[in-house]
Amino acid sequence: LILLDSLLQEKASILYSHSCILNMPLFSEDQLHLTQFLPVSFHLTSMRTVINLAFFIFFFQEATGQCDTGIYVNKTHTWNKGYLGKLYLDQSWLTQQTADWMLTIQFCNEVEEFKVWSADIVNPPTKNKYVNCVTCVEIMNMCWNPILYPCQDLQLSFLVRFPDLCFDEFTSYYDIVSVIESVTYTDGSSGSHTYCLPSDPQNCIKSCPAPSPAPTTTTTTTTTSTTTTSTTTTTTT
Repeated sequence: LILLDSLLQEKASILYSHSCILNMPLFSEDQLHLTQFLPVSFHLTSMRTVINLAFFIFFFQEATGQCDTGIYVNKTHTWNKGYLGKLYLDQSWLTQQTADWMLTIQFCNEVEEFKVWSADIVNPPTKNKYVNCVTCVEIMNMCWNPILYPCQDLQLSFLVRFPDLCFDEFTSYYDIVSVIESVTYTDGSSGSHTYCLPSDPQNCIKSCPAPSPAPTTTTTTTTTSTTTTSTTTTTTT
């Protein structure tokens, strides 16, 4: 129990920093029913315990299939300060065509910059196509692409820049870990769906490797001293 509680505290610190996730309802009636089976250390007596329990239920949702893995991110170009990616979301969960859509995108850790071209960023509020220093961002369709069909994938190109201290081209420290899609259908009804990438959760708590120190070059100078001796010979006749 001590080890489990320690792990949950570690995960809770990540959840608490990701403010836009907290807009999600934490518990359903069935999930609240589970609390009677939890050990005493999980009783809801502090905010820390509530957050820990939220993580417990979050992982429970993944284990019971409530988190869709119909998501794929293709990193089309990478370099040591970021990557260009293309997000694919399976839309087979839709019951009809949409009138509009919104995505809540969650990253492992805070990225220096997130940029998107085929959607508007609504949270954090901005008039630009990019935002800085975010772990969670909400975007919505533009005027020309609000309609989605169950037979397609939603495809979205984006750019991520790493913070200044990260120089690892192949790090997963700034990957997308989950996406919540919210839609309004043409009949006025609404729906939402949660996607989670099937990746190692430990990737989100590993630090980006520190840059390697620049190699040092040592130059050795050798000075050679040459002594010349002059000899004079005198001949007497």
